[in-house]
Amino acid sequence: MDDEEVRDVLRGCEVWAVIGLGGAPARPADRVARFLRSRGERIVPVHPSAATVLGERGHASLAEVGGRVDAVDVFRRSEAAARVRAAGAPW
Repeated sequence: MDDEEVRDVLRGCEVWAVIGLGGAPARPADRVARFLRSRGERIVPVHPSAATVLGERGHASLAEVGGRVDAVDVFRRSEAAARVRAAGAPW
C-alpha cells in the first residue's frame, strides 16, 4: 500500500477502539482519542478498568466491544500489543 491508499483507508474509519485509553489526560492514548473526537470520530475505550472516558463507555477487553469498529489503536508495550494482535478482532 502506498501513502495515499493508507490515507484513504484511514479516512473511511469512523469508529476507533483505543486500547489503553483509561482516562489519564497526560497519556498518549488520551491525546490521540481527543484528536480523533475533534475530527468527528467515535472512540471506544478499551482498558482493564473499563472506565467511561470522554463520555464513551469503556470495555475491559477488545473481545467485549460490540458493534462496528473500523480501526484499533493500541497503546500498550510491544509484548502486550502482540497478544492483542494474536487475539484478533471479533468483527
